[in-house]
Amino acid sequence: MTLEALFKKRQSLYLKNILKYARIIMNDHFVLILLILFGAGGFTYSNYLETVTVGMIQPRLLVGLLYLLIVSTGSLTLLLEPADKVFLLPKEQAFKQIFKRETAKSYGQSLFSVAFIALVTFPILQATRGASGSDFLWLLLTLAGLKWLNLLTTIAPFFEIPPENIQKYRWLTTAFKGLALLSLLFLNLPLTALVVSAVTLYTMYQFFTEKIFFQHFFQWETMIQAEEKRMQRLLRFIGLFTNVPNIETNIKRLSWLDPLLAKLSKGQTNAAYYYVLRVLVRNTDYSLLVLRATLVGGLLLTVTDSWLVSAALVILFLYMIGFQLLTLAAEIERVPQFKIYPLTVADKNKAIFQIIFQLLMVVSLLLGLAALSGLGLIAFGLWPLGFLFSYLFSYLYAPRRLTTTSE
Repeated sequence: MTLEALFKKRQSLYLKNILKYARIIMNDHFVLILLILFGAGGFTYSNYLETVTVGMIQPRLLVGLLYLLIVSTGSLTLLLEPADKVFLLPKEQAFKQIFKRETAKSYGQSLFSVAFIALVTFPILQATRGASGSDFLWLLLTLAGLKWLNLLTTIAPFFEIPPENIQKYRWLTTAFKGLALLSLLFLNLPLTALVVSAVTLYTMYQFFTEKIFFQHFFQWETMIQAEEKRMQRLLRFIGLFTNVPNIETNIKRLSWLDPLLAKLSKGQTNAAYYYVLRVLVRNTDYSLLVLRATLVGGLLLTVTDSWLVSAALVILFLYMIGFQLLTLAAEIERVPQFKIYPLTVADKNKAIFQIIFQLLMVVSLLLGLAALSGLGLIAFGLWPLGFLFSYLFSYLYAPRRLTTTSE
C-alpha cells in the first residue's frame, strides 16, 4: 500500500466514524436546543444592535476579543497513529506532500467558522464604524490571513526547530495579530486587510514551496501526541451525548472543593452518591461543561430585557446541562468499583437524579441573578420556573430517558 493510499483509507474511516456519531448527536432534542438557542440569541443580538451607535468603543472591543479567540484557536488534523514514528520514518520525504495537503485541508475547514463569526459580527462594525457592505470582504480577508499565521505557530513545533526560535515566532505572531485587530477595528480596514493578505500570501508561498520548516526533520513524537490530544478532545465532546470507546478521562483533585463535597455527602445513606458527586466535580468533562454553559447562559441573560426570552434561555440551558449529565450513568458503569460494590442500578440512578437536581437548582439561582441586569426585580420570577423545571427534569424526564436508553 502506498503512503497516499494509506492516508486516504484513514481519512475514509475517520469520516465514517464522525458521521456515525453525528447522526447520534443530531437528534430531535439537540436540534430543538439549537433552534431555541439561535432564536433567542438572534433576538437578543438584534435588540443589542439597536443600542449601538457610531463611535462606540465597547462593542468593538468585545468583537475584537471574539476575533482574537477565533483566529488563535484550532488544530491540525494529521490522522497519525503511534506506530507511524517507526514505520513512516523512512518515508519522511514522501510524507511532506501529505503534511502540506492536510495543512491546506485543515486551514480550509477552519475558514467556515471564521466566515460565520465575520458574518455575525459585521453589523457591529457597520453600526460603530459606518462600514459599507463591501467592507465585509476586507474583514474576511483579514481574519482568514490571521488564522493562517496562527496555524503556522501550531505547525512549527512539528519540526526540529530550536525552541527559542519557535517562541520568538509565537511572540511575533501574537503582536502582529494584536496590531492587525486594533487597526481593523479602529483605524483603516482596507489597508489592514491588504497588509495582512500580503504577509499571508508570502508565508503561504514559503510554506508550500518548502522554503520554511521543511529544511528540518519532523518531530514525530510531537505530531503524534498532538493528534492524540485532538482526537481525545473530539471524543470527550461526543462522549457528552453517547458512549464512546477509547476515551481518556481527565481527573483533577480540586481539593478546595473538599469541604463542600464533605458537607453534601454528610448523612447520605446511598454510597453511590459519594462517588458520583466526586466524578461530577473532578472529571473536567463534566465540571467544565457546567461552568461553560452557566457562563454563556449568564452572559446572554445579562443583555436580555424580555422576560419570555429569559425564561426560554433558562429552560434551554438547564435542559442542556441536565441532558449531558445523564451520561454519568454510563460513566460509573465503566468503573470497576461499582461492579464489585453491592449497589443496584436503582441506587446508582437515584444518586445521579439527586445530584442533577441539586446542581440544576444552583444553576437556576445563578442564572436568575445574572438576569437582574436586564430584567430588574422581575428576574426573581425566573427562580420558581427554574426550580420547577429542575425537579421535573430530574425526577420525571431523567428516569424515563435512562430507562429508554438502557432498553
